[in-house]
Amino acid sequence: MTAEDSYSIIHDSGKIDYPLSTLLVGIDETGHETFADANHPVFGLGGCAVMLRDYEQLIKGPWQYMKQQYFSGADRPLHAAELNKPTKDQMRALGYFFTHFQFFRFAVMAADTLENNTHFSLIQLVCNEIWGRIAEIAKYAQPTQIVVVIEQSERIKRDVYGYLAGYKIGNDEIMIEPRLFLATKDRKQAFMEVADFVMHAAGTQVRNRILKRGIAIRKDFEVVFHKVDPHLTSYTELLKVNNATQPENPADPKRRAAD
Repeated sequence: MTAEDSYSIIHDSGKIDYPLSTLLVGIDETGHETFADANHPVFGLGGCAVMLRDYEQLIKGPWQYMKQQYFSGADRPLHAAELNKPTKDQMRALGYFFTHFQFFRFAVMAADTLENNTHFSLIQLVCNEIWGRIAEIAKYAQPTQIVVVIEQSERIKRDVYGYLAGYKIGNDEIMIEPRLFLATKDRKQAFMEVADFVMHAAGTQVRNRILKRGIAIRKDFEVVFHKVDPHLTSYTELLKVNNATQPENPADPKRRAAD
């Protein structure tokens, strides 16, 4: 594999080259899995995905340009929760990025109003749904490999990594076992920062609905999930779960999530 047909991804395991036909997935979290914060009683996982052949054009290049022009600089970290009182120009720049660049974005959310009538943890249920979203993206994008980079959370990284590990996506002719890695926010990878903004929009949308704050659809949520090709977006909120059996990987009925 030459430099012309591969791309290097940086994560906490180092830098590894992957073919351009790889689907790159960045996953971040929002909220707390026990709804510990009364002012933010939500939990969810999600983020963004893009084929490596399109990463520079659709995410990295535009994101770094936007940061250089409107924020603290291309090489400085940018996190949604730390963006206090953004200017109109900054809001317009973020809106332009999320509506004009056609990468995948997805989220699976829950709030403290969830009726979980199973013996499975919320993290397990959300992780199971996340694989459903990734499977749908893979069906549309047709990658040869899948690399999933998870934002490293000291609190839940073992659970999230464990429930996401071991899944396979494909059919009788080709089966892909995604590779999972962890990455801290200080890596400043563009796709992980984008995943952070996706999940901030999803989390605050659910919080506002639960706490009955503001309008029905927040502007940032609308920009991220509603003003782009519907094939590129997937948003799910778990309201009631009654499945009495162990959750299955929707991409591979023979594979079941680990207890």
